[in-house]
Amino acid sequence: MVKNAFIGIVALLLLPVATVAALSAGTGVLKGTLETATDATRVYGYSLADLEALPEASLSVPASTRIGTIAIEASRFTTGGEYPALAGGTYGTHLERRDVRQFYDDQLEANGWEPMTLTDLYRANFRETAALTWSKGDLVMRLSFLDTDQLATTYRTVYRTQLQPIEPAGNA
Repeated sequence: MVKNAFIGIVALLLLPVATVAALSAGTGVLKGTLETATDATRVYGYSLADLEALPEASLSVPASTRIGTIAIEASRFTTGGEYPALAGGTYGTHLERRDVRQFYDDQLEANGWEPMTLTDLYRANFRETAALTWSKGDLVMRLSFLDTDQLATTYRTVYRTQLQPIEPAGNA
């Protein structure tokens, strides 16, 4: 389980750098793949299409604007490495961070999600100032806040959501 948590953390550490680069390039959409994959590619039981079909993949504060999309297909390396799909988005809002956090606390916990304590381990890079994580079954939902002083934005708060599966217990 520790090995699997480490792999997941490494994948999450790399994601924000690519997201900001894609957003900086003006594409607004992050699509990534480590090898050729199709919607049928599943790692830990989920493909990108499976994740995108879940309501949490597009859950956002009503007063937010989507400014980026995270859509990374699951992949497998021939050397044996597996990386799960990721789905989510980057949003801007004029609300305070505490309001965004309260929205996600209320919405996720009302639907059976439980807060996780690995929050600080998931802090990915210098553009993130805080990160929160919830789990439900074999899924993890991550909410992170970006440093608006380092982004060319007029939003008071910029946040990112990421939904991904975790390796089932016993696969370590």
